[in-house]
Amino acid sequence: AGAVAQPSQRRAQLTPPAASTAAIAAMKRMKRNSGNGYNGGHYGSDDEDADDGYADNNTRCPTLSAEEELAALTAALNADPALRAAAPVDEVDGETLAMQYELLWQQQANRSVLTNLLGRVAAVADEEGEFYAKMEGELSEAAAYMSKVREVRRMLKREKREADQRAALERAAAAAAASSRGGA
Repeated sequence: AGAVAQPSQRRAQLTPPAASTAAIAAMKRMKRNSGNGYNGGHYGSDDEDADDGYADNNTRCPTLSAEEELAALTAALNADPALRAAAPVDEVDGETLAMQYELLWQQQANRSVLTNLLGRVAAVADEEGEFYAKMEGELSEAAAYMSKVREVRRMLKREKREADQRAALERAAAAAAASSRGGA
């Protein structure tokens, strides 16, 4: 029967040790200062830019194997004692720092997305506000116009009714006058 790895041992096998951002920054500084063809903010030629899989802050570095990266990190830690002092003591601290870094990265990404979204929403809200204000103004003008039209129709009906009443009264008066003349 083979030996069964404990859960913490299995996790240690699956997760590589987290490198601190300070160690990575120091490693990048060392590469930059080593003088690999500095040319106005770019390292290497422009032809290399398209082929490299790694780019950060105008530096161009070839992709390192795991062993090379570990050797470079170890050299950076040995070169600067402050980096070793800042390194996590155990795997739990390393994982905590790595997760905090990922959390900060995600927070920054979310902030960027939300800022962009809020800018677009504010622009659309302003446009919609102007549109609905214009529409509300047009609707109030239409309501005022319709109110005036109804008032004019009422006045016309009233005048027609009064004219019909006057005509009926005149006919009744004429009929009464004709009947009083003819009957006497």
